[in-house]
Amino acid sequence: MVMSLYLSIISRVTLEDRNLLFTYIADYSQLNNKQQIEVMSEFLQMWFEKLDCVSHSERRKVCALGIATLIPTELGTTEIGLDPMVNACVQVMHDVCTKVSSNGNLQITDTVVLDVPEKKGAPADELDNNHEKRKHEMSLKDPVFHIHLHSFVWDRLKDLCNIVGEEKFRQLIASIDSDISSQLQDFMVQI
Repeated sequence: MVMSLYLSIISRVTLEDRNLLFTYIADYSQLNNKQQIEVMSEFLQMWFEKLDCVSHSERRKVCALGIATLIPTELGTTEIGLDPMVNACVQVMHDVCTKVSSNGNLQITDTVVLDVPEKKGAPADELDNNHEKRKHEMSLKDPVFHIHLHSFVWDRLKDLCNIVGEEKFRQLIASIDSDISSQLQDFMVQI
């Protein structure tokens, strides 16, 4: 439970400003006489391993959003990086996204996203008290409830492609486990 909370907080901070994470890693590395890449590798490895400890779907999604934020960085171009990042995001997509076929078209829906305020509860004017109204308003501003995970991951992958170039990007994508790559492509059909 505590690890889930820690990962959620780290993920929210990373989602808001990933440079804070890099600054912390740099400071920690210097204090412990370690290379930054070594510390970041250990940190990410722990993040990927402990993601399975997070059971609440909203927390899992914020963890995936935080991880996806790191894709278009130099971490995404290293051996630390792209395969486990994409793997973690795909795991969570299986948890929070549904695939629905209607009229022959496949639709991917993020079940955590609040497309309409009524989905999470009563309309704001029908809520019992000010506390409930504030909670409702905050949930509408929370990235977990308004960012579609599969679109966010796709956008971060496109950002990585723009950074490293088309040829290097193809090499990086080819380095991803074929099963994970196939699952990722299944989520990207609508985009």
